[in-house]
Amino acid sequence: LVPAPDAAPKASDDALHDELLTAARALLVALGGTNAHQDLLDATKSYVEALASKELSISRVYARGIRLENTEYATVDRIAADDLPAFSVGVESMVRTVLELHRTYIMSRTDGRELANGAAAFRRRPEETSAIKDAAESLSAAVSQTTELFGEDVREEIAAVVNDIGTGPQPERSNQVAIYTLGNLIWGLVKGVTTNQGVILSAIVGGAFVASVPGAAAVAGGATIINAVWTFLAANAQPLMALAVSAGVIALPWLLPLSQALDRLRRLAGMNRD
Repeated sequence: LVPAPDAAPKASDDALHDELLTAARALLVALGGTNAHQDLLDATKSYVEALASKELSISRVYARGIRLENTEYATVDRIAADDLPAFSVGVESMVRTVLELHRTYIMSRTDGRELANGAAAFRRRPEETSAIKDAAESLSAAVSQTTELFGEDVREEIAAVVNDIGTGPQPERSNQVAIYTLGNLIWGLVKGVTTNQGVILSAIVGGAFVASVPGAAAVAGGATIINAVWTFLAANAQPLMALAVSAGVIALPWLLPLSQALDRLRRLAGMNRD
Protein backbone atom coordinates (compact mmCIF):
# COMPACT_ATOMS: atom_id res chain seq x y z
CA LEU A 1 0.00 0.00 0.00
CA VAL A 2 1.00 3.64 -0.10
CA PRO A 3 3.17 4.75 2.83
CA ALA A 4 1.12 5.44 5.93
CA PRO A 5 0.43 9.19 6.15
CA ASP A 6 1.37 9.24 9.84
CA ALA A 7 4.69 7.41 9.44
CA ALA A 8 7.49 9.18 11.31
CA PRO A 9 10.88 8.26 12.80
CA LYS A 10 10.46 6.39 16.08
CA ALA A 11 11.50 8.20 19.26
CA SER A 12 14.78 6.81 20.58
CA ASP A 13 13.65 6.94 24.21
CA ASP A 14 10.22 5.26 23.95
CA ALA A 15 10.57 2.67 26.72
CA LEU A 16 6.97 1.39 26.38
CA HIS A 17 7.40 0.80 22.66
CA ASP A 18 10.65 -1.07 23.28
CA GLU A 19 9.04 -3.25 25.96
CA LEU A 20 6.14 -4.05 23.62
CA LEU A 21 8.46 -4.90 20.72
CA THR A 22 10.54 -7.19 22.96
CA ALA A 23 7.41 -9.03 24.13
CA ALA A 24 6.05 -9.33 20.57
CA ARG A 25 9.35 -10.72 19.28
CA ALA A 26 9.43 -13.27 22.12
CA LEU A 27 5.91 -14.36 21.17
CA LEU A 28 7.00 -14.68 17.55
CA VAL A 29 9.86 -16.99 18.55
CA ALA A 30 7.56 -19.10 20.75
CA LEU A 31 4.95 -19.49 17.99
CA GLY A 32 7.63 -20.19 15.40
CA GLY A 33 8.46 -23.50 17.07
CA THR A 34 5.27 -25.08 15.75
CA ASN A 35 2.91 -24.69 12.79
CA ALA A 36 -0.12 -25.53 14.92
CA HIS A 37 -1.31 -21.91 15.07
CA GLN A 38 -0.26 -20.53 11.70
CA ASP A 39 -2.85 -17.73 11.58
CA LEU A 40 -1.66 -16.39 14.93
CA LEU A 41 1.97 -16.68 13.82
CA ASP A 42 1.23 -14.71 10.64
CA ALA A 43 -0.65 -12.00 12.58
CA THR A 44 2.24 -11.73 15.04
CA LYS A 45 4.77 -11.41 12.19
CA SER A 46 2.77 -8.54 10.68
CA TYR A 47 2.47 -6.85 14.07
CA VAL A 48 6.20 -7.10 14.77
CA GLU A 49 6.92 -5.73 11.30
CA ALA A 50 4.78 -2.66 12.02
CA LEU A 51 6.38 -2.10 15.44
CA ALA A 52 9.94 -2.57 14.22
CA SER A 53 9.66 -0.25 11.23
CA LYS A 54 12.09 2.69 11.25
CA GLU A 55 9.21 4.89 10.09
CA LEU A 56 6.66 4.08 12.78
CA SER A 57 2.98 4.46 11.87
CA ILE A 58 0.66 4.39 14.86
CA SER A 59 -2.32 3.73 12.58
CA ARG A 60 -0.58 0.65 11.17
CA VAL A 61 0.39 -0.58 14.64
CA TYR A 62 -3.20 -0.01 15.79
CA ALA A 63 -4.67 -1.88 12.80
CA ARG A 64 -2.32 -4.83 13.10
CA GLY A 65 -2.92 -4.98 16.83
CA ILE A 66 -6.64 -5.33 16.15
CA ARG A 67 -5.84 -8.08 13.65
CA LEU A 68 -3.66 -9.85 16.26
CA GLU A 69 -6.41 -9.57 18.87
CA ASN A 70 -9.03 -10.92 16.46
CA THR A 71 -6.80 -13.84 15.49
CA GLU A 72 -6.08 -14.70 19.12
CA TYR A 73 -9.83 -14.53 19.84
CA ALA A 74 -10.64 -16.91 16.97
CA THR A 75 -7.75 -19.23 17.85
CA VAL A 76 -8.91 -19.61 21.46
CA ASP A 77 -12.42 -20.45 20.22
CA ARG A 78 -11.02 -23.11 17.88
CA ILE A 79 -8.89 -24.58 20.68
CA ALA A 80 -11.98 -24.77 22.92
CA ALA A 81 -13.82 -26.58 20.11
CA ASP A 82 -10.91 -29.02 19.69
CA ASP A 83 -10.28 -27.77 16.15
CA LEU A 84 -6.74 -26.76 17.12
CA PRO A 85 -4.29 -28.10 19.71
CA ALA A 86 -3.79 -26.16 22.93
CA PHE A 87 -1.09 -23.50 23.15
CA SER A 88 2.33 -24.71 24.20
CA VAL A 89 3.52 -23.79 27.71
CA GLY A 90 3.71 -20.05 28.22
CA VAL A 91 2.30 -18.98 24.84
CA GLU A 92 -1.13 -18.04 26.15
CA SER A 93 0.31 -15.72 28.82
CA MET A 94 2.71 -14.24 26.25
CA VAL A 95 -0.15 -13.41 23.89
CA ARG A 96 -2.07 -11.77 26.71
CA THR A 97 0.98 -9.75 27.71
CA VAL A 98 1.48 -8.47 24.16
CA LEU A 99 -2.19 -7.50 23.81
CA GLU A 100 -2.24 -5.72 27.17
CA LEU A 101 0.95 -3.82 26.36
CA HIS A 102 -0.47 -2.98 22.94
CA ARG A 103 -3.59 -1.42 24.47
CA THR A 104 -1.47 0.51 26.97
CA TYR A 105 0.82 1.77 24.21
CA ILE A 106 -2.04 2.87 21.96
CA MET A 107 -3.80 4.70 24.80
CA SER A 108 -0.55 6.36 25.91
CA ARG A 109 -0.45 8.38 22.69
CA THR A 110 -2.78 11.16 21.60
CA ASP A 111 -3.03 9.80 18.04
CA GLY A 112 -3.61 6.29 19.39
CA ARG A 113 -6.42 7.43 21.68
CA GLU A 114 -8.07 9.23 18.78
CA LEU A 115 -8.09 6.02 16.76
CA ALA A 116 -9.40 3.92 19.64
CA ASN A 117 -12.10 6.41 20.60
CA GLY A 118 -13.09 6.88 16.94
CA ALA A 119 -13.99 3.21 16.62
CA ALA A 120 -17.38 3.87 18.23
CA ALA A 121 -18.53 5.50 14.98
CA PHE A 122 -18.19 2.13 13.25
CA ARG A 123 -20.73 0.23 15.34
CA ARG A 124 -23.33 -1.24 13.01
CA ARG A 125 -26.51 -3.29 13.21
CA PRO A 126 -26.16 -6.85 11.80
CA GLU A 127 -27.86 -5.93 8.52
CA GLU A 128 -25.60 -2.89 8.10
CA THR A 129 -22.51 -4.97 8.82
CA SER A 130 -23.68 -7.48 6.22
CA ALA A 131 -24.00 -4.73 3.58
CA ILE A 132 -20.49 -3.44 4.34
CA LYS A 133 -19.05 -6.95 4.19
CA ASP A 134 -20.76 -7.75 0.86
CA ALA A 135 -19.30 -4.63 -0.77
CA ALA A 136 -15.89 -5.16 0.83
CA GLU A 137 -15.74 -8.81 -0.24
CA SER A 138 -16.50 -7.82 -3.82
CA LEU A 139 -13.60 -5.35 -3.73
CA SER A 140 -11.32 -7.88 -2.05
CA ALA A 141 -12.07 -10.44 -4.77
CA ALA A 142 -11.26 -7.84 -7.44
CA VAL A 143 -7.99 -6.98 -5.69
CA SER A 144 -7.00 -10.65 -5.47
CA GLN A 145 -7.53 -11.05 -9.21
CA THR A 146 -5.63 -7.90 -10.23
CA THR A 147 -2.09 -9.13 -9.82
CA GLU A 148 -0.69 -6.51 -12.21
CA LEU A 149 -1.55 -3.81 -9.66
CA PHE A 150 -1.40 -5.49 -6.27
CA GLY A 151 1.41 -7.53 -4.79
CA GLU A 152 0.82 -10.64 -2.72
CA ASP A 153 1.27 -8.79 0.57
CA VAL A 154 -1.42 -6.25 -0.34
CA ARG A 155 -3.83 -8.94 -1.53
CA GLU A 156 -3.35 -10.89 1.70
CA GLU A 157 -3.77 -7.81 3.90
CA ILE A 158 -6.97 -6.76 2.16
CA ALA A 159 -8.41 -10.27 2.40
CA ALA A 160 -7.53 -10.48 6.11
CA VAL A 161 -9.11 -7.17 7.17
CA VAL A 162 -12.22 -7.79 5.06
CA ASN A 163 -12.61 -11.24 6.60
CA ASP A 164 -12.56 -9.60 10.05
CA ILE A 165 -15.50 -7.25 9.41
CA GLY A 166 -18.05 -7.66 12.19
CA THR A 167 -15.87 -10.10 14.16
CA GLY A 168 -13.61 -10.11 17.20
CA PRO A 169 -14.11 -8.94 20.77
CA GLN A 170 -14.71 -5.37 19.51
CA PRO A 171 -16.38 -5.67 16.07
CA GLU A 172 -16.54 -1.91 15.62
CA ARG A 173 -12.74 -1.78 15.57
CA SER A 174 -12.62 -4.56 12.98
CA ASN A 175 -15.03 -2.53 10.85
CA GLN A 176 -12.95 0.59 11.35
CA VAL A 177 -9.72 -1.08 10.23
CA ALA A 178 -11.30 -2.71 7.17
CA ILE A 179 -13.06 0.45 5.97
CA TYR A 180 -10.01 2.66 6.43
CA THR A 181 -7.70 0.08 4.84
CA LEU A 182 -9.90 -0.17 1.74
CA GLY A 183 -10.22 3.61 1.69
CA ASN A 184 -6.43 4.01 1.88
CA LEU A 185 -6.00 1.54 -0.96
CA ILE A 186 -8.40 3.40 -3.27
CA TRP A 187 -7.05 6.81 -2.26
CA GLY A 188 -3.52 5.60 -2.88
CA LEU A 189 -4.42 4.48 -6.40
CA VAL A 190 -6.15 7.75 -7.23
CA LYS A 191 -3.42 9.87 -5.66
CA GLY A 192 -0.69 7.95 -7.45
CA VAL A 193 -2.28 8.46 -10.85
CA THR A 194 -3.32 12.06 -10.31
CA THR A 195 -0.03 13.15 -8.75
CA ASN A 196 2.19 11.46 -11.29
CA GLN A 197 0.14 12.36 -14.34
CA GLY A 198 -0.95 15.88 -13.46
CA VAL A 199 -4.67 15.08 -13.49
CA ILE A 200 -6.72 17.38 -11.28
CA LEU A 201 -8.42 15.30 -8.58
CA SER A 202 -11.18 17.84 -7.98
CA ALA A 203 -12.10 17.60 -11.67
CA ILE A 204 -12.37 13.81 -11.40
CA VAL A 205 -14.53 13.96 -8.30
CA GLY A 206 -16.67 16.68 -9.82
CA GLY A 207 -17.29 14.64 -12.93
CA ALA A 208 -15.58 17.02 -15.38
CA PHE A 209 -12.79 14.61 -16.17
CA VAL A 210 -14.93 11.57 -16.85
CA ALA A 211 -17.18 13.57 -19.17
CA SER A 212 -14.20 14.82 -21.15
CA VAL A 213 -13.35 12.82 -24.27
CA PRO A 214 -9.79 14.24 -24.42
CA GLY A 215 -9.32 13.38 -20.75
CA ALA A 216 -10.51 9.80 -21.20
CA ALA A 217 -8.36 9.45 -24.31
CA ALA A 218 -5.31 10.70 -22.43
CA VAL A 219 -5.75 8.02 -19.79
CA ALA A 220 -6.45 5.29 -22.32
CA GLY A 221 -3.37 6.22 -24.30
CA GLY A 222 -1.07 6.51 -21.31
CA ALA A 223 1.18 3.99 -19.62
CA THR A 224 -0.13 0.48 -19.09
CA ILE A 225 -0.20 0.90 -15.32
CA ILE A 226 -2.29 4.07 -15.60
CA ASN A 227 -4.80 2.27 -17.77
CA ALA A 228 -4.87 -0.68 -15.36
CA VAL A 229 -5.57 1.61 -12.40
CA TRP A 230 -8.48 3.37 -14.06
CA THR A 231 -9.86 0.13 -15.46
CA PHE A 232 -9.82 -1.36 -11.97
CA LEU A 233 -11.43 1.70 -10.36
CA ALA A 234 -14.13 2.11 -13.00
CA ALA A 235 -14.93 -1.60 -13.14
CA ASN A 236 -15.42 -1.60 -9.36
CA ALA A 237 -17.36 1.65 -9.14
CA GLN A 238 -20.55 -0.07 -7.99
CA PRO A 239 -19.09 -1.96 -4.97
CA LEU A 240 -17.17 1.23 -4.13
CA MET A 241 -20.46 3.11 -4.17
CA ALA A 242 -22.08 0.44 -1.98
CA LEU A 243 -19.17 0.63 0.47
CA ALA A 244 -19.39 4.43 0.55
CA VAL A 245 -23.11 4.32 1.34
CA SER A 246 -22.75 1.54 3.92
CA ALA A 247 -19.69 3.03 5.61
CA GLY A 248 -21.26 6.46 5.88
CA VAL A 249 -19.94 9.85 4.93
CA ILE A 250 -18.14 10.34 8.25
CA ALA A 251 -15.69 7.54 7.53
CA LEU A 252 -14.91 8.17 3.85
CA PRO A 253 -16.60 11.42 2.80
CA TRP A 254 -14.77 11.53 -0.54
CA LEU A 255 -15.60 7.98 -1.64
CA LEU A 256 -19.23 8.47 -2.71
CA PRO A 257 -18.60 11.34 -5.18
CA LEU A 258 -15.53 9.54 -6.50
CA SER A 259 -17.40 6.26 -7.01
CA GLN A 260 -20.27 8.09 -8.72
CA ALA A 261 -17.81 9.75 -11.10
CA LEU A 262 -16.12 6.40 -11.76
CA ASP A 263 -19.50 4.81 -12.48
CA ARG A 264 -20.15 7.49 -15.09
CA LEU A 265 -16.78 6.69 -16.64
CA ARG A 266 -17.68 2.99 -16.67
CA ARG A 267 -20.97 3.66 -18.41
CA LEU A 268 -19.44 6.08 -20.89
CA ALA A 269 -16.85 3.49 -21.81
CA GLY A 270 -19.47 0.75 -22.07
CA MET A 271 -17.76 -1.32 -19.39
CA ASN A 272 -19.66 -4.24 -17.92
CA ARG A 273 -18.27 -6.29 -15.08
CA ASP A 274 -20.50 -9.22 -15.96
